Parts: sequence; C-alpha cells; structure tokens
Amino acid sequence: MVLIDSLVLPLTIFSVLQNKIPIIYALLLSGLPPVLEVFINIAATGILDFTSIVSLMSIGLSILLLYISADPRALLVKDSFVTGLFGLGFLGSLFLKENLTMRYMRLMAGSDYFKQRDYDLKFLEASYIHHTKVISIVWGVGLTFESILRIVLIFFIPLTTMFFVSFVIGFGFWIGLATWNFIYVSRLKHEEIEKPVISHFPNNL
Repeated sequence: MVLIDSLVLPLTIFSVLQNKIPIIYALLLSGLPPVLEVFINIAATGILDFTSIVSLMSIGLSILLLYISADPRALLVKDSFVTGLFGLGFLGSLFLKENLTMRYMRLMAGSDYFKQRDYDLKFLEASYIHHTKVISIVWGVGLTFESILRIVLIFFIPLTTMFFVSFVIGFGFWIGLATWNFIYVSRLKHEEIEKPVISHFPNNL
C-alpha cells in the first residue's frame, strides 16, 4: 500500500495530467495520495509519530514556498525536505542516549515487554551501541546526500523530467541503503560477532 501511494499513484497521476493541465496543478494532484495516506494513518492509529510530523511539516513548507515564489519547483522540494530531516535525524541522534536505529528497533518491538526489557540491557553494551551507530551514520549520510542532490538537480533539470528523476533517485537511494543494511547485519550474524546481540538487529531497517 505504501509503494502504491508513494510511487505508483503519483507517477500515474502526473503522467496522465502533465500535458492536460498546468504543470503546477499536475504536481499538486500527484502529491495527494501520500498526503491522504498520512491522514489515514493518523486517523487509524490515533498516533502522530515522527514520520507523520515530518510529512505534515513538508506539506506546510511546500505550500509556504509555493505561496511565496509561485514556483512549482517548491512542490518537488517537499520530498527532499522529508529525506533531509530523516538523514539529519539519524546523524543528530548519535549524540543522544539512544540513536535513531535503537529507536527504530524499539518501535519494531512494539508493546512486547520482554523485548523492550531485553533492549534495555543490550543498549548498555559497547559493541551493540557501536553497530547501531554505524547503521545510523550510513543512513544519515546517505539520506542527507540524496536530499541535497535532488535539491540541486531541481534547478538544473526541466521540471517534468525532474519529477521522474526525483523518484528514481529517491527510491534508488532507499533500495541501496536497505541492501547495504541487510548485507551489513547478515555479515555480523554470519561472523557471530556478539552473537546474542547481533541476532536482535532488524535486517529491514
């Protein structure tokens, strides 16, 4: 469902409308599925989590930039803003007691008391902290670089072309980082480095 709302529907809507209505309206309409998904998730869970907050902030930023400049490129900056915040969030969390990788792992554990208690103990181990920091650094640098790259390209590539290029770059980086994450964690498990610890790392960060 996420893939459909975030990739398939926006690309389909823009492809159909780009030559039929002004480009700015085609961009606005193509951005509706991800926005609706955010509100549906909030209504369904009753939780305004970090992802929802960042998404809502990006929507507000796009509207503000569009109002100030009337430049449709502002609508493409929205995606880079979200990615950039996540990247900076990973890097900034390195200075906190629990980095963003650790928070993600707790989120995946949900309300399972025993898993959460287990993490309380694991998060005190130096090797465990080191590996979560490595993951946070790679994701932080990767997402921040991807965000900057897309913002720069927005001003050098024609708008209609950049719409599709933006999706290719965005999903390309996410797939690349997820693949690296899987390989990194799998290697740690295979080498049995801190075996009781590594077994808790999620492959699908």
